[in-house]
Amino acid sequence: MTTTLERLIQRTADAADDDLAPGARADARRTLTAALEAHVRDDHEAEAALLAPLARRISDSWPHTSALGRDVLGYVQAVRR
Repeated sequence: MTTTLERLIQRTADAADDDLAPGARADARRTLTAALEAHVRDDHEAEAALLAPLARRISDSWPHTSALGRDVLGYVQAVRR
């Protein structure tokens, strides 16, 4: 079974349609991978702590039309609940 985080990680490799700089995608991939590792350990505080700065970077610097950015932000909001 593929988790939402795993799908988001895969999309960082496939996000050619998002007009993102390669560095932004690589940063997101690293952060999402670390968050997945925390999630697997059931360390939800660490997962949220890793995702919060990524959410700020997405909000501040990614194109507002980015489907990947929108989906990552949606996941981060779900984790916060």
